[in-house]
Amino acid sequence: HGDSLYVWAGVKGAPTTDGEMYSFEKNVWSPVPPLAIARNATRCCTITAEDMMMRRRTTTTSSATSTKVVILGCVPTKTFSIEVFDPSTNEFLSHSIPSVKTDRGSHAIAVVDSTIYLIGMSSLKLNTASKDSEWTSIPSSRVPKSGCAGCSLGNHIFIAGGESLLKPENGHLTDFERFDTVTEKWEAMAPMHVPRSSFECVECGGLIYAVAGLSHKSAFLDSIEVYDPQTNTWTLLDNKLHTKRCNHCAVVNDGKIYVVGGYNGNYIGNIEMFDPETQQWTQKGFAQMLDPRCGFAMALV
Repeated sequence: HGDSLYVWAGVKGAPTTDGEMYSFEKNVWSPVPPLAIARNATRCCTITAEDMMMRRRTTTTSSATSTKVVILGCVPTKTFSIEVFDPSTNEFLSHSIPSVKTDRGSHAIAVVDSTIYLIGMSSLKLNTASKDSEWTSIPSSRVPKSGCAGCSLGNHIFIAGGESLLKPENGHLTDFERFDTVTEKWEAMAPMHVPRSSFECVECGGLIYAVAGLSHKSAFLDSIEVYDPQTNTWTLLDNKLHTKRCNHCAVVNDGKIYVVGGYNGNYIGNIEMFDPETQQWTQKGFAQMLDPRCGFAMALV
């Protein structure tokens, strides 16, 4: 369960530093402190304060129990810079998480046992609980790609879709792969029904949902499909989003999937909620973002 959605960066005409926060209780978006630098094609994840303290270099006083938001994303210099935000103090921290000196846009991100995994053009990991850790390479996915989406389930990271970097003529992919964080081996799983990139993948109730995105001939998608890891099968659901979109964000809160923002020829600022039990989408009653955007980072806190 989370109380708020935090959003930063992305594109709303041009890359931005702006941030905003959505309160589930109040159904209101409010500004939050901006990033130090504008960025797009960005992602974020949450880590515990205990992990940050283990690194022994945090210089800003912060809550010892609060969740920290790690924002990772491209900037114009193509440096994968990192900023860390503390929602409990509403400020960014001086920190020791190292940047990645390569272009890391349109990647997937997942966290397993205090370790951040970045997967896309190449694959890296960082143990946030170790004070001396650096980004290290892990085996790349079977098909190096950009615009893919991923999530974790147990000790596995599942990576779906994207666009092939080896064979761009293949266009958008249905590929679905599983990475074992213990053995660090990849395994091909059943492919999706719909080729898609620039979409979102979330785990809810032990199932994995692929939501919207971009497909062949730059077609914006409103479809959703669900993967059952017990049977290694995908099911394309009948009920679709109200708004087609790509480069959006999605989170799971209290057993519901919330889809926010994106792009479909226009910048999108709405929220849609999917209930897996009823398989119904709801968009009425949710406040609009202060600034519609795409390619942003979003975290549930």
